[in-house]
Amino acid sequence: MKKLEKSIQNDIFLKNLLKNNSIPFYIEHLDQKVVTVNKAFEELTGYTLNELKNINSINDLINTEFKSLKQEKTEKLLNTGKSVPYEVALIRKDGTVVPIQISSHLLKK
Repeated sequence: MKKLEKSIQNDIFLKNLLKNNSIPFYIEHLDQKVVTVNKAFEELTGYTLNELKNINSINDLINTEFKSLKQEKTEKLLNTGKSVPYEVALIRKDGTVVPIQISSHLLKK
């Protein structure tokens, strides 16, 4: 029982750490649908988590000229399993464009 309690405490700690981290991050499925984001990502984009979950793909926020780069880097990540850092331009809810660096990681269950 103590292992289960410790596991739950660790899970809560990690969720709070990620949620309140000042570095923007998001998690997406392989189909590029948003799973979750932290508060910093909401502030960066101007979108709430619920709004982001209702978009077709995280690619909807990527400036057109960078969409093929994101696809290329995603394919490389899937083929190698290694982290793939790259820069794109993100379109905020208010229409402004901001440069961001993405560091993709593959999480397997």
